[in-house]
Amino acid sequence: MSRTKFYPGVIMTVRVRAGAVALAILAIGVAQRVDAAVADLEAMQQANANLLFQYGFEGADDSTRLADGSANSYDLMRAAGGSGDVNNIQFVPGWGGVGQAYQPEIDVASRSNGAGLVTTGAVPFASSSFTVEAVLQADAYSSPPDSNGRYVLAARTGQRMYMLRAYENGDDGELTTTFGDSNGDRETVINYDAGDWLYVVLTASWNGATTDVTWNVANLTDGDVSFTTSGTDTGLFGGDWYDGGAGSSAVGVGAFSNGTQEFFHGRIDSVALTNEVLSANDMQGRLDALNRPAQVPEPATCGLLAAAAGLTLALRRRQ
Repeated sequence: MSRTKFYPGVIMTVRVRAGAVALAILAIGVAQRVDAAVADLEAMQQANANLLFQYGFEGADDSTRLADGSANSYDLMRAAGGSGDVNNIQFVPGWGGVGQAYQPEIDVASRSNGAGLVTTGAVPFASSSFTVEAVLQADAYSSPPDSNGRYVLAARTGQRMYMLRAYENGDDGELTTTFGDSNGDRETVINYDAGDWLYVVLTASWNGATTDVTWNVANLTDGDVSFTTSGTDTGLFGGDWYDGGAGSSAVGVGAFSNGTQEFFHGRIDSVALTNEVLSANDMQGRLDALNRPAQVPEPATCGLLAAAAGLTLALRRRQ
């Protein structure tokens, strides 16, 4: 009569390893979903025919990392100021810990030292209304003595278009905006906590005399599922940046519009400009996409979860 021999140590090893595989499957599923969240946002942006430019910083080298995601090919290039070195620009984990975010080089002692990104040529601002979207994480603000702020997105046509820039205010800092003829014109609109990931949506419209601006923000780290309207301004920003549709400028991303100073102190996962004011429904849909990891998993993730559950059940039946 033949007998089957059992080796408890071997069985235990198999169970432990299989359990580790199940956990790995679950982890992969979650990571895929978080990564897809920003990709879903960017796909929604690209589906809009009025998308002027979009940067997601994904890829293995600059040919893809610095490419414009719109159909307009307003690609980026590295630029440095003072003692800055373009090789010190980093691409690090983005929102959710996956994907890539862009991190400029900064010098806390001088606004002129550092490295960032700027468009390879001038970008035309042919629409009097637009929406800026940014997924970003700011560090505590550091203010060199000669600073005029640190820039997320900046252009300068005949007038200022400092669409998102940071200043010192509150415990960690603020995000603000300047349009038009006075560098000192800015609202205290978004006070942030260092290290939090934010989804910021700014809408702007030139009305012939001033620029009407509305700021909306959702704190992704805190799990915000709706926007807070941080401010609306209809009279502060004079100065015609639009110039009847003839305005154009290089665009600094994480830097001033010339790309060589006042570099952003944090990380930018995604930034886009669309030549229209997005509706509240459009904005909410995009926020929902970013929050999707906490909601319904995509089909691929469901399959991974099912595989993990099946493996766990099989292990129990062997016990």
